[in-house]
Amino acid sequence: MSRSLGFTGDIVFVSGTESMWGAERSLLGLASGIHDRTPNRVSLVGTSGALVDEWRRALPDCPAETVRLPPRFLRELSLVLAAWRRAPRGSALVLFEFRLIVTLPLLVMLARVKGMRVVVDVHDSPEESSRRALIAQLLRLVDSAVCVSSYIAEQLPTTRTHVVFRPMDTASPAERTVDLDRIVVGVIGQIARHKRVEAAFKLISAGENRMSCVVRGASSGVDGENYLAEVNAAAVEIGGRRAMVEPAVEPAHALDGIDVLFAGNPMEPSSRAVAEAQMRGIPAVVPDRGGAQEFIKDRVTGFVYPVDDPGSIATDLLGMSSQDWETMSRRARAWAASEFDRDSQVAKYVNAVWARASD
Repeated sequence: MSRSLGFTGDIVFVSGTESMWGAERSLLGLASGIHDRTPNRVSLVGTSGALVDEWRRALPDCPAETVRLPPRFLRELSLVLAAWRRAPRGSALVLFEFRLIVTLPLLVMLARVKGMRVVVDVHDSPEESSRRALIAQLLRLVDSAVCVSSYIAEQLPTTRTHVVFRPMDTASPAERTVDLDRIVVGVIGQIARHKRVEAAFKLISAGENRMSCVVRGASSGVDGENYLAEVNAAAVEIGGRRAMVEPAVEPAHALDGIDVLFAGNPMEPSSRAVAEAQMRGIPAVVPDRGGAQEFIKDRVTGFVYPVDDPGSIATDLLGMSSQDWETMSRRARAWAASEFDRDSQVAKYVNAVWARASD
């Protein structure tokens, strides 16, 4: 362990999310790391769905309790009340779903009765919400806010913020030689309007016939399905060999065949996909706004582009030699191995959970 732990106890994660996106994969990674590497006990209070199923598969020794929630109203309150009732005295309740913060005024009062701490894991951007002022007031109540990036921490009014990058497992380097005449740009993960997949198409269009794009992921909800249809139509217009949309695959294979990862969301809190790409030595291209740019040293481990002009870096990508690609790949992997090291990041997370206001 690279850092000593100031306090240990029960850490109870609370989430009503049923699907498995990057944040939920990070939750499993954090819980597994805390369970394996620290004396803390971890558990989950959630609803039925993929998250609980995956937790029970990955962490069979750590409880995952499900709560039957009302069909529409009071879902958030019902979930946190159930977590409060079931959690041991002196626990740290970690709200891992941003919409649960509406319960903070009541939860914080109840938590004091049982000597609990209330912590929010902030991996969504308040900047995207129309209720920023309300969010700011609610977050003043927490004992600690663990943020995935400085971009997120700077949006919060409380001084009790702690920036902790997500821990990542060591990954084998991508065994791929970049074809300088057909550079493959990848977009991985949720296909949603705020992810700006179309920006990747602007990049490859600026690269003429020497760049192609593969989009791998899934959509969610009616708007997601509508946006996926728009992305498919745009890919057809560009041409099947230069723009392909594929279903989501197992995370271990999501980056296969990709030379450079593209991130389009200018309000991305961080980016698990960017971190995973770098762990495999795959450089990333990210906008100059949002948290993902904190993972990139421009033109050293990847590229940062002006958010309104993704095509502007096409010349830079096309101008790289094989040696340039190898050097950037090696630097990206070395940086990621240091910044996302599992032992040190898990220790930082636990310390942030138990941190006092004076820490």
